[in-house]
Amino acid sequence: MPQTKPIIAIVNVVASATIDQKLNLVDITKKFPDVEYHPEQFPGAVFRLKNPKTPLYYLVQVKWYVRVQNPKN
Repeated sequence: MPQTKPIIAIVNVVASATIDQKLNLVDITKKFPDVEYHPEQFPGAVFRLKNPKTPLYYLVQVKWYVRVQNPKN
């Protein structure tokens, strides 16, 4: 049987960071209208970056999460 190489595709990359200060998400949404914050639906703010086209999440627990998806998917 001939040997084949596996096909590997990176679909998502996730990174997180912790900051040592609290941010007022209501004030941020007033200053930056592109920021989405609906605490009754999701416990954090969503910044939608245009380049690269990806969301950046700021959660109430003072953590940042970035999920970058392959634009071909």
